Amino acid sequence: MVADTNKRRLRPMFGRFKPVLKQVATLLRDGQLDAAAALLNDPELAQHREGRKLSRQLGERLLARAAAHLQADALHHAWDDLTLARRFAGNDPERTRLEQQLLSAIAQSARRELRRGRPDLALQLIDDFRRRGAESVALHALADLARNWQKARRLVQGGDLYAAVNLLRRIEPRSEEFSAVAQERARYEQQLTRVQKLEGELAQQLADQNWTEVLRLAAELLAELPAHSLALAARQRAWEALGGGGDVASPPPAAPAADPVLPPHGRLTDQRCGLFVDGGGSYLVCVGDRVTLGNRSGRATVPLLANVSSVHAELVRDASGYVLVPHKPVSINGARVTRPVTLKDDIRIALIEGVEFRFRLPSPMCKTAVLEPLHTSYLDRRFDAILLLGRFCFVGEDRSCHVYAPDTPRHTLLVEQRSPLRFLLRGPGPIRVNNLLADGEASFPIPARIELPSVMLTILPHQE
Repeated sequence: MVADTNKRRLRPMFGRFKPVLKQVATLLRDGQLDAAAALLNDPELAQHREGRKLSRQLGERLLARAAAHLQADALHHAWDDLTLARRFAGNDPERTRLEQQLLSAIAQSARRELRRGRPDLALQLIDDFRRRGAESVALHALADLARNWQKARRLVQGGDLYAAVNLLRRIEPRSEEFSAVAQERARYEQQLTRVQKLEGELAQQLADQNWTEVLRLAAELLAELPAHSLALAARQRAWEALGGGGDVASPPPAAPAADPVLPPHGRLTDQRCGLFVDGGGSYLVCVGDRVTLGNRSGRATVPLLANVSSVHAELVRDASGYVLVPHKPVSINGARVTRPVTLKDDIRIALIEGVEFRFRLPSPMCKTAVLEPLHTSYLDRRFDAILLLGRFCFVGEDRSCHVYAPDTPRHTLLVEQRSPLRFLLRGPGPIRVNNLLADGEASFPIPARIELPSVMLTILPHQE
């Protein structure tokens, strides 16, 4: 009795849908599936027996059209049909099967772009489908690969070939489909070898103020990397020193001005090691652009046995040089400062009374600095100085050297890679590292024992 009453109540409501249902049937017959879907989107129609029947038909037709689009490699149309079919086909096993096939086809299309060396197009394709709701483990992994590849290329364009190589080294090609990544990494590694050699030669010519050679080497470096910051700055300095003269017909454009804004806060370096020179001294070597000074109870890069804060001050290296960022008040050449200050060569930094350092930049155009404590008693280890190592530094007995080695002609110590930390030492004559003999150049990880004709060096990991 109640059911009959409900049917009588619903009959007038369904009666008004009869023209719509008839129109939907006509649209399905004519193959106008999108228009039919728009009409069947009304939830009240789902209660109608004829509406449910037409919805099932529409779902089947959409799945069939999605399969045809997939067969024709029209992936976007196929995904749109599949998305629309979810509303009408429900948990149809055919829909699930087609979705898996389509996700595989999208991934395969992205792999084709990667094999062609086009990570930008691969990432564009993946992001487009992910915005439409397509997600899979394979697409996520391919997007990460394409994004890192793009970032590596941007780093090369910005002159940071070293960071680009390190980034690509973290991408492990899983099959021949990604061989283009490995090939590009190999090209960059070969280029990096040439660039590091030129950087070492340029640094030595800068130290000798041999400006004609500086111009030549800077030109070679800029041919490799047009945005190489050291080469741009060296070229400008050489032109200023030569007064516009030299062997080049016309002066190059000036190096871009350094950004005066303090760089954003980043991760502190945890890459430190100890460098010990027989008869010379000992150095805490800090590899990174940010170094903190603080008490030993905190996580400062340079821990101090003194009544200072856990992070009392920070030294930041940017494109223009060094900036001291005081977290607590400090004194520079006797003047109290509480705001970031640009550092110059041969200034004194006092954190508190009795805890004072001399800041040195021994070589022009080299961004490596030396922080010499006036008293070593407040250093947490037996170091004579802290070496704030950039890309390279000099080891030897002349005044341009950062690391003093008695009776030793100048050698260049370069950071070859940062993860894991590895160095390259260049200089005149034989170099023996861990009992292996090399002529003029040796590459080594840490720990290492280095024998030069006149002195012995030891590099050890830093331990807390």
